[in-house]
Amino acid sequence: NGSLATKDRHGNKRPLQLGDTVEINGKSAVVVGISNMTPGFYPQPIMFTASSQFQNFNPNMLDRIGYILAKSRPDAHMQDVLTALNSKTGILALTREDFQQRIMDFFLKTGILINFGLSVALGVIIGFSIAGQIFYIMTMDNLHYFALIKAVGGTGKMIFRMILFQAALVGIVGFALGIGATVLWGLAVRHTTLAFLFPWQLLVFTGTIIMLICLCTAGLCIRKVVRADPKMLMGT
Repeated sequence: NGSLATKDRHGNKRPLQLGDTVEINGKSAVVVGISNMTPGFYPQPIMFTASSQFQNFNPNMLDRIGYILAKSRPDAHMQDVLTALNSKTGILALTREDFQQRIMDFFLKTGILINFGLSVALGVIIGFSIAGQIFYIMTMDNLHYFALIKAVGGTGKMIFRMILFQAALVGIVGFALGIGATVLWGLAVRHTTLAFLFPWQLLVFTGTIIMLICLCTAGLCIRKVVRADPKMLMGT
């Protein structure tokens, strides 16, 4: 973590390494391990230590311990371990999966999910509006060309394929540019305190939204072109 970096005699920052000494509330601690963790919402350094050491570093914060990480023997039965901890310690013992579920439930009860949902909904609405407006204006500007195609014998099916191809091409190019910019941004912030996660589910969701936008805008344009009268548009 950059906030725990040390400086050498030349004034250059050096990342925290094994064997370094850090000061916690006026007491020294030796680094015996470094973990590679995914940054969270609060980009603060996380230190792991034994419960007895925590009491030594923070004697006035014994009642503010959030959780204690424990590891069982490979041959131990997990349910028996949980039952023993719950009955003898008076604290709630959970498996990794149960703890992850509790964290997820906590964040789902806050406004984070609503804020993300509103952001996604706003992005979809803006995408529909901008893409629909640009594609519709492009179709209207070239409406006389479509009328000419109809006048020389072009079928509605041919025009339908032309507009659908244009919409698909615009959607693919825009999707590729957006994904490329996102990947570049993720690479740029990879070694910073910013959290970046781009699973394949998000890629599929984004592609589906883009496809729906293209289909809807193409449908509006096709409807306008099909109803257009070639004689009126060509002035004859």
